[in-house]
Amino acid sequence: MKNLTMLSAKALIHLIQTKQVSCVDVMQAYLAQIAKVNPIINAMTQLLPPEKALEQARIADKAILQNTSLGKLHGLPITIKDGRKVKGFMCTFGNKSPMNHIATEDATVVARLRAAGAIVVSIANIPDFSMSYETDNKLFGSTKNPYDLTHSSGGSSGGVASIIAAGRSSIRNRIR
Repeated sequence: MKNLTMLSAKALIHLIQTKQVSCVDVMQAYLAQIAKVNPIINAMTQLLPPEKALEQARIADKAILQNTSLGKLHGLPITIKDGRKVKGFMCTFGNKSPMNHIATEDATVVARLRAAGAIVVSIANIPDFSMSYETDNKLFGSTKNPYDLTHSSGGSSGGVASIIAAGRSSIRNRIR
């Protein structure tokens, strides 16, 4: 089977729904890819502890066995860019500030993704306040382009762009 981290969300959903792969299989593939590439490209600033990510995947698998769906994104690992409230994660806007805080609730978009069954695995790096053409900030440093480490990954959503290109986020366009 093709590398799970390089499949589209639609393909992964099909494989999960038809029980060709489990949510745990998908999560393990994503966690392995994260461990492999993030130290090089610095795309993610925060990661759900692997044991928690795998526990959420096991819960999603249990729901499948009980013929209970968690939604259209059932069991998919996803990444949210910094600056969006994600319960339990630090919200920094890529900036060193005394206003940085651990979110106690999810932003509407995150709540909707979770309601659809997605599992938030990580927070992606952004430029300071998402206001630059390059993803680089004093808090987390520079995000690299996984195709060429000497090039920028772009600004605003550069961390997400690098994650997508490195095969670590299921909600993306297919990269050839």
